[in-house]
Amino acid sequence: MTVVFAGGGTGGHLYPAIAIADALQARNARVAFIGTSDRLEATIVPKAGYELLPIASRALPRAVTPALLRTIADNLKGTIQSLRLLAATRPDIVIATGGYVCFPVALAARVRRFAGLSRAPIVLLEPNAEPGLTNRLLAPMVDEVWGPPLEPDRRLAGKYRATGVPVRASLKNLPARDAAIARLGLDPSLRTLVAVGGSQGARAINDALIDLLRRNGLPSGWQLLALTGAADYDRVRAALPNSVPYLDDMADAYAAADLVLARAGASTLAELAAAGKASILVPYPHA
Repeated sequence: MTVVFAGGGTGGHLYPAIAIADALQARNARVAFIGTSDRLEATIVPKAGYELLPIASRALPRAVTPALLRTIADNLKGTIQSLRLLAATRPDIVIATGGYVCFPVALAARVRRFAGLSRAPIVLLEPNAEPGLTNRLLAPMVDEVWGPPLEPDRRLAGKYRATGVPVRASLKNLPARDAAIARLGLDPSLRTLVAVGGSQGARAINDALIDLLRRNGLPSGWQLLALTGAADYDRVRAALPNSVPYLDDMADAYAAADLVLARAGASTLAELAAAGKASILVPYPHA
């Protein structure tokens, strides 16, 4: 069996795909990822042990602007590249897990179906209660939409399957706390607050932590591990002790955590539930 994944841009789009890929590879499936060469997937996918097949793609603008022509050109190029990659890989199923790179891949898969060159079903993973723009555009193209056991958005009705949100095996079987604390360079005698703003970081959370430390400091007996995001790391690292830009695998951080302060992203919620961690959640205000 050959499975092609399309997704990128954020960890929330990539880590569920990797969780599925790991489970399929353990059953001897052949796995390929299609994404862009200049976003997070270019780092995360190879580190997870999978090859990334790059294509051109660009986010769809919310309004008609001069950038629209370039967007159309890049996504047309990405669709042609995807047609070639799908012809070469001959997938038995195409799974889109979010991000604008999914659009040209799903479109190419649909074109191949229409031309009688493939029978591969096309599936969309949508863990959010409110689907984003790309996933709303993809919904008519796909055969099924997979997601958590919630009332589906009306635009997904008829195709929705309550599968749950995939979580990597390492987060379901956490390492021993002492070993994780040692690897992270933390104090085993203190309780640990892990603050994480998602794969891209959250400037508002970083600023709130800095303000907390300046005003009152942490409560006695507590220490902080802050995952700041790569873009904000240089700005805040001096003010936030035990800060790191990013962790590819959150297993050690969750094992060390007594409390997690996090953005309320769908993948993060699934991970926290799997890890059984108490949390304070900060919704993204523009979601």
